[in-house]
Amino acid sequence: MTKSPSRFLTSSRIAFRGHILNAPWKSRLERRRKRGRVTARYVLEYLEFIFQTPLPSRCVQTGSATEERIFSIWLQGEDKAPAIVKACWRSIRENCSQKLVILDGESIFEWIELPEYVVRKWKEGKMRHAHFTDICRLALLERYGGLWLDSTDFVSAPIPQWILDEDFFVFGSGDSLRGCYSFIQNCFIRARKGNYLLSAWLQAILRYWEREDSTIDYFVHQLIFKKLVECDPKARELYGKMPKVVQDPTHTVWFGNADKPYDPALLRKLCSEAVFQKTEYKSSCARSPRPGSVAWKLMGMYPGRKRLFLFAAYDARKTVGESLLWYLKALSRLGDIVLASDNEFSQSEKDKMSPYVLESICQSHGEYDFGSYKRAFVWATEHLDLSRYDYVYLVNDSVFGPLYDLSPALCSMESSGRNAFALVENPSGHHPHLQSWFVGMKREIALGKDFKAFISSVQTVGSKLEVCQKYENGLTDVLKSICGSCFSLCKASGKKVYNSPDYLLDSGVPFVKKDTFVRHNGSLGYKLSRVFSSLEPSCREAILNDAERILSPEYVSNLLKQSRFDSFRRYLSYLFRKAFSSSPASPGKG
Repeated sequence: MTKSPSRFLTSSRIAFRGHILNAPWKSRLERRRKRGRVTARYVLEYLEFIFQTPLPSRCVQTGSATEERIFSIWLQGEDKAPAIVKACWRSIRENCSQKLVILDGESIFEWIELPEYVVRKWKEGKMRHAHFTDICRLALLERYGGLWLDSTDFVSAPIPQWILDEDFFVFGSGDSLRGCYSFIQNCFIRARKGNYLLSAWLQAILRYWEREDSTIDYFVHQLIFKKLVECDPKARELYGKMPKVVQDPTHTVWFGNADKPYDPALLRKLCSEAVFQKTEYKSSCARSPRPGSVAWKLMGMYPGRKRLFLFAAYDARKTVGESLLWYLKALSRLGDIVLASDNEFSQSEKDKMSPYVLESICQSHGEYDFGSYKRAFVWATEHLDLSRYDYVYLVNDSVFGPLYDLSPALCSMESSGRNAFALVENPSGHHPHLQSWFVGMKREIALGKDFKAFISSVQTVGSKLEVCQKYENGLTDVLKSICGSCFSLCKASGKKVYNSPDYLLDSGVPFVKKDTFVRHNGSLGYKLSRVFSSLEPSCREAILNDAERILSPEYVSNLLKQSRFDSFRRYLSYLFRKAFSSSPASPGKG
């Protein structure tokens, strides 16, 4: 073999031929492909040093592992992983029969041993986290066999049997993606314990890092595999027998579609074309997905947690409205529901709710929502094994919704690392508090003596204002005293939760407060119409039919027909009446 060129010469050739002499008038794809060809050519020449002497042999027992595992790593720890990463792991647990083993920067060393220089260079920052995990995945599969899936691999179906039948399998790099010159991708690897291809690949990578203090190219480990296939006759023979499948279909759902509106038919089609879908965790789509988008749907598709919802309901007409049924149906997909209402419902009305709730306790008690929470909690402790739930929620029907899939919001709260959380927090005023119409907590908090003492202390008070002061603020105080701090998906000061329905949705809260329909002399119609225009028909119909039942069809129709000018005019009228009249106008008039 010829002597490898110097690193400086290799980098200079790539810069000159791949960038400077890359015709700017050609398309972006053509320029990218040329850069890739140039990079691969000169990096492969540089990697000659790895194969100038035979790779050391490895004494690794071959054959099938006693237990097939899927390995994945998040070096900072599973609890600190972003929401999309946790969603990917949930998708694996939901769809794959193999046990998922998630390792971190400490537990990885309980499973494998790595050369001192690898660990040292990683801890010194000379080796990126990504390249360190590249080495770890090969070492894990060499020793145990099984599958490797990146923490950003979203799985929508079981691993196909034809992949499991292979001794070694990776996807090809394809031709349409960044890194198409890398030959293969390594975010998905199937290998039996002690497989020759995988073991030789690992030894080649270790030889690279024994000499080098940094990567000559981001895809250097994949290019080392290509060089191995070129230089090692046995590796070339084994790779030649491996099925060749390119990675392009694994990048179709997230890349280019993550922020688009969720289309169930399109998502099913795209997911059916690949074993998994590659995502990422750094973009705004991953950090705060737009409600109703593809990213939003993926992050909530497999909740993977057991939840108990204690639901407080009230209807002055003693009717189970369409919007309540919509809410209960949506919640029932995400957990179990125990409902208590502050009014009687006839048996026929209770029967409407029975498909969605474990129990409905319907009796007038005059203790508002917290009295209903208390009764639902007492029933749950007497009739359910609460230890099988991960989370307990207090929710009520003072809102219309959910307007979109609620599960991503739940996953965001549950992934926050806090023991208690709410959809909305009011940070202003003399007593910042969690809004008690949607509050959640870990099971341990709900079963603790402090919360039990608080919820059992609820009794009749004189007004709704006293309920807020004594029990909504009190709940926040109790949770903060237990947990130290609480997480909220959205912060809405003052009356913003009522006056800005578009702000709630933009913050990932898929609800509209019912009082928004009558706020400020009905002057929020323009904002409401914009919110409801984007909803799926069945959701919009259920909510608006109920709003019409409560407020009258004429009022709701006129409200949603408002232009921006009409809303402004009504608001000025509201301010005038508030300033000069001791009795505010009733909703629907003016």
